[in-house]
Amino acid sequence: MEELFLKFVNTGVNAGWLILTVLALRLVLKKAPKALICALWAVVGLRLLLPFTFESAVSLLPSAEVFPEEFLYAAKPEINTGFDTVDNILNPVIADVLAPEPIASANPTQINAVIFTFMWLAGTALMLVYMFVSFLRVKLRVREAALTGENIWVCDRVDTPFILGVIRPRIYLPSDIGESDAVYVIAHEKAHIKRLDYIWKPLGFLVLALHWFNPMVWLAYVIFCRDIEFACDEKVIRELGAEEKQAYSTALLNLSAPKHIISACPLAFGEVGVKARIKSVLNYKKPAFWVVLIAMVLAVAVAVGFLTSPYGGNISDKKLAEFIDAQIEEYTRNDKNGENARFWDAKILDIARFGDKVYVYMWVFYAEYSFESGVMKKMSASHLPTVITAKKAGDAYELSEYWEAEEYWIPEDGPKYSSSIRSKFPVYLWGKVFRDYSQEQAAIVQAKAEAAFKK
Repeated sequence: MEELFLKFVNTGVNAGWLILTVLALRLVLKKAPKALICALWAVVGLRLLLPFTFESAVSLLPSAEVFPEEFLYAAKPEINTGFDTVDNILNPVIADVLAPEPIASANPTQINAVIFTFMWLAGTALMLVYMFVSFLRVKLRVREAALTGENIWVCDRVDTPFILGVIRPRIYLPSDIGESDAVYVIAHEKAHIKRLDYIWKPLGFLVLALHWFNPMVWLAYVIFCRDIEFACDEKVIRELGAEEKQAYSTALLNLSAPKHIISACPLAFGEVGVKARIKSVLNYKKPAFWVVLIAMVLAVAVAVGFLTSPYGGNISDKKLAEFIDAQIEEYTRNDKNGENARFWDAKILDIARFGDKVYVYMWVFYAEYSFESGVMKKMSASHLPTVITAKKAGDAYELSEYWEAEEYWIPEDGPKYSSSIRSKFPVYLWGKVFRDYSQEQAAIVQAKAEAAFKK
């Protein structure tokens, strides 16, 4: 369980960088559709929930794991923030405080991890109880509501309109609402239902419940709740027309509700950021095409950059790199022809982790040389798509499968691979596998051979 908590801590730290980026983009993309900002918050939620991640050269994260798995059990615990200066300052302090005493019967890091894990579980349980009680209280308050239209319910015991329910969401209105306001309120709540906000907000609170110890996630949830209201307001004005902005703003002002510190449900019409929403409605203009295009490109770049993790950078990755080199070296030695010497270079295309399984997708370039009578001669060379499947076992890795393409790519003849590649490589890597091979690899292998020849 401590390992699971550590994973949530690492995920929260990485998501913190994404949250800061989304907050910055909210300022830069003021004229972009608010729905796009909500999509970025969905990326934050995905980052916080994903149990695995792909490693990629385009990752924007400074470190894959600030607290590596070895942190809990190491005699000298170390973090890896991705910034050497920070690590050099903090790691000696961490080692001094958390390193176990030679005569101690328990590692203080493990003891603290157990305590923090129980605190985390208790906090999550309290958050879920709060969510359930909040829902139950509102449900009891509207039990005498009367149906007045298609999915429209009126109740004397509510002060502001809202949506309640997940499977069959209902729109509730206060009984004293004016006719002129009701038109805009109903349009707003129906927009929430079309956008599935009655699902997204409880999901957001569930994510917050799991990461309640992370102040960045609290900030993200509060602003996310504001942004779904902004996006909904924008959708209504876009559909009703700009001439309705003044009347819609008046409805917002008339039905503004007292603020709550934090809420999981329901989606209340006038509870969140009324002043800012009125200003946004009155200033709304349809965004230009180029603004939408730039915003979409930035959103995709942010999603790719923060949903993937960087290569290397922590103890686990270094060990994985050593493991990969050892497997290729072993395979090369066993597959060597006669007395010729074989040299290689590996180009990693991507790394995927699923639980304790690791899949490494590579280009491996082999070149075979003969060294006779003081002359070095290249005998053959080829690029091979290769997949190493390994299982994490403690601090080490165990080989599950070493796979190579069944046919060679000989640089002079072009690709001759069988369709088996399509069953081994993910779809997004097919293009790289069938098109790319690195001339740089050939130069690296040539240099290795020349260095061996000179010896």
